[in-house]
Amino acid sequence: MSNLLSCRESDYNASLPVFKTPEIIDEYYITKDKEVLFNRGRRRYLFEEILSDKGECEIDLNYGYDATAAPARRRHDQLDVLLRWIMRHAAAAAGLDLKTICRGASIVTREETLMRIACTPYDKDYGWVISAIRFKDVIFLCEHIDDSKLPSEEKQKAYWRHKFAQAVTVNQIGDKPAISERMDDKEEFGVIVKGQIGDDPNGIKLLFTGNVGCVQEETDKYVELKTQYESLKGKNWSGKQMKWWLQSTLLNIDGIIVGLRDKQGVVRHVHRVKVANISTEQHHWNGGVILSFLQSSLEEIQKVMAKIPELHYVLIENIPSEDYLKFHEVTHQTQYAFLKSEFIQRFSAEKVR
Repeated sequence: MSNLLSCRESDYNASLPVFKTPEIIDEYYITKDKEVLFNRGRRRYLFEEILSDKGECEIDLNYGYDATAAPARRRHDQLDVLLRWIMRHAAAAAGLDLKTICRGASIVTREETLMRIACTPYDKDYGWVISAIRFKDVIFLCEHIDDSKLPSEEKQKAYWRHKFAQAVTVNQIGDKPAISERMDDKEEFGVIVKGQIGDDPNGIKLLFTGNVGCVQEETDKYVELKTQYESLKGKNWSGKQMKWWLQSTLLNIDGIIVGLRDKQGVVRHVHRVKVANISTEQHHWNGGVILSFLQSSLEEIQKVMAKIPELHYVLIENIPSEDYLKFHEVTHQTQYAFLKSEFIQRFSAEKVR
């Protein structure tokens, strides 16, 4: 079996498809010891004072950086949080089937994976591999990334992003940011989201996790935290703008706190960006094409998985030099397998509705 799907921009509608307002149904926090805490036990709050003095500041994002110990970890288990959330709800509500626990979702994944797919018509620099598996009428998608292979420059920028989040957020209102404390990239604040792309009755229901920067106390709304070199323009700005808009759309976020840094990684200015002010019709990208391609890709995944036996894996590959996605079944045990045996055993007895 080998299916192909075009990822040429010209093959997709530039009009925005229906994307229902995402509903955040839970929060989670991953500690440095990889403990996953659900509900609102470990929220991160925006340190509002960072926006005083017209946002002028001096934050050295290199503080504590060690090139030999820069964040580098395999993320083959990146769907783990959502699988734990499902198991937790299964234990608390005996008798509910997998589809119901997943809030009726047809596809379960991460926001990063949805973004990776959606940006493909424009993001030609990197290839990607996503594995898919169907179990009890639910399709699980997991992207496979190896952070240990990142170039040293990218590792440093990843450190800067985490350090910026540490510098502008607090655990408790009234605290000061703990920028001098050791920064651990294993810590993560995020949300569980219920979404739908496409109109009823054929819209694709989604359940996914997504990282968020913090919460703004006054509005109780989530905001994203980003860094950008010098100003909101330049050769790399268009690609970043595209991804910021898409991430905010997927997570229903309307505000971004941006730290403008210099080449040395020192933030000199912090300010807000309203997502509504990011136009979806740019010279280099179009929001309608992005979401139309995402919808077409998810529809194709559903068609492909319907023809494959349950619990068989399919690899979805994007090769930058080619203008299409490639789907092929994996008929043997693979390094891309991610659904754990205890998860399968927990739901194996139920009948698909």
